[in-house]
Amino acid sequence: MTEDVLKNISNRLNNTIKQTNELFKAINAKGTLDFDTSALTGGAKLKIIDGFNSPDKKWALPYTLPVTKSPGNEVIKEVPSAVVLPNRPSGRGPKESFEQAKGELEHDFVQADPKLEGKLEGWNEKQKKVFFKFVADSENKMRMESLRLQDEYNKQLASKLAMVRNELYESNRSNLMELQRMRLEKDRWSLEESETKNALSSVSTALEGLQKAYDNLRGELEDREFQLNSMDGELLNYERLVDTLRSDNASLQKELHDKSEHVTRLQNDVSDAYLRLEAESGKCSSAESELESVKQARKELMQQNKSLRVQLDSLALKNKFLVAERETLESRNAKLERELIELNKEAVGLQTRLRNFEVSESSKVSALQERVDSLTQKLKEAQVDLVALDKRAEVEGLNRQVQTLKAQLKQANSDNDALFKENATLQKKWDQEKALVKEHLNNLYEAKCRAHSLRSEVRSLKESLAWASRHLNSHSAASFSPPSSDPGAPDSAEVDLSFLKEALADKGAADSVKRRDLFAPTMFDCPDPETQAKIDELEKALTELHLEKDRLESEMTRCKLGPGSPTMQRRQHFLLERKVSETVRKINDVSGEIKTLYNN
Repeated sequence: MTEDVLKNISNRLNNTIKQTNELFKAINAKGTLDFDTSALTGGAKLKIIDGFNSPDKKWALPYTLPVTKSPGNEVIKEVPSAVVLPNRPSGRGPKESFEQAKGELEHDFVQADPKLEGKLEGWNEKQKKVFFKFVADSENKMRMESLRLQDEYNKQLASKLAMVRNELYESNRSNLMELQRMRLEKDRWSLEESETKNALSSVSTALEGLQKAYDNLRGELEDREFQLNSMDGELLNYERLVDTLRSDNASLQKELHDKSEHVTRLQNDVSDAYLRLEAESGKCSSAESELESVKQARKELMQQNKSLRVQLDSLALKNKFLVAERETLESRNAKLERELIELNKEAVGLQTRLRNFEVSESSKVSALQERVDSLTQKLKEAQVDLVALDKRAEVEGLNRQVQTLKAQLKQANSDNDALFKENATLQKKWDQEKALVKEHLNNLYEAKCRAHSLRSEVRSLKESLAWASRHLNSHSAASFSPPSSDPGAPDSAEVDLSFLKEALADKGAADSVKRRDLFAPTMFDCPDPETQAKIDELEKALTELHLEKDRLESEMTRCKLGPGSPTMQRRQHFLLERKVSETVRKINDVSGEIKTLYNN
């Protein structure tokens, strides 16, 4: 747009200079100015034929037009368009008109006009002489009046011409000053044009340098794009590997589900064994009723009672052994519980099933212990009556059933140990798979971060190059005109790029205010090694806190707090609840520290 304005200004200057040159040529060629006489008769403005208007001042002509011919027999009425202006008037009237009038006063009016001879028939000479003298006097008076009016008209015309010449002089003077100013302006424009030409040449060289830099950056961009494509391929490979690991994880979860179902089946078998034990306890009560009827054989069964006491001692020892095994099972269950808590993050359903299994197992073991205690109590009560009874076969059958039940319980314990061992091996495999998946996820995350940073660099390079080319094009279109071919213009090899520096400074200031930094570290960027070590330690502590929280919650569920719960159980539940709240507060603090480390 600025270039169009400059072109319009230069065209107007050229037209003004051309018109001024033509005006001076016309003045030098003619010496005087021609006026349009057709407007004088109507009392209009005085117009110059060349097209320059005089000042807007009106003046009126005299009532009678000047007579240029002597009146004869007929007075010819001149047409207004036939009026001829006199020459340049002086301060007074022309001498020729006065001399002509003076000569006409001395004219002999005795001579008769041949046209009036026919009309003056019957007049004597004296009358004709008087008549002709009267006619000559009248004609002389009319001529003098006409000359006076013509002189007055010439004076008015001379004053008007003097005024017009003064105005023309002033206008010519102003035109000369304007012409001088325009010439100075033209010289200044030519100087600026030469300077602009030099600056344009220097900027063209700078643009060539920028084009070379752009080509180099373009090549580097292509290399980076090739690297990005290769990284995308690696990313696809990592994603395929993660998919395979996920499928393996699903298969492992399926196996774990099958094992949990097997454990539930074993629990059902244990419950069936407990039911059979209850049935045998019913038989024991019937045997007690029979013992009451055989009190007479009490003395004979004393020796058998001693042997039964020995067996009872062995059963007590076995009971202690079972209690020890139960404690070991509880410790193993606690260990499995911690391991299952870690697995709960991956499979919530499996965690709930294992918790139910743990609670049911502990309750069944306690119920079995209570039943064994009741059985021993009944046997102790029956010691007095066993002397008189002779039911050795039934007692031996009961003992055999007890032994079979103990064997089944031992087998169930061994199966449970085998399942625990298998679960431990599966847990180790699962931990290894989790570590491998975590490592691959970390590699994938690092690759994504590198790709993101490379994309940001490429985008910023593209924006900076586009901005530089656009700014240079707009500045050249707004401030630069085509180079002039003036031979006197100085040749300069210096490049004036101050406008580019100012624009870059303005752009930097605007970016500092409006645009955000694309390369600023965010929570998606990889932290430095020291920060990553701190984050790993905090994550380990966070995992331990989550495990502690899950353990406390499981203990709270075991308390089975209700309306009729004892005071100790309520107190224990309250303490567990307090510990859970403290653990949650610690978890929140550690999570906040991890977030601050990622953000910093």
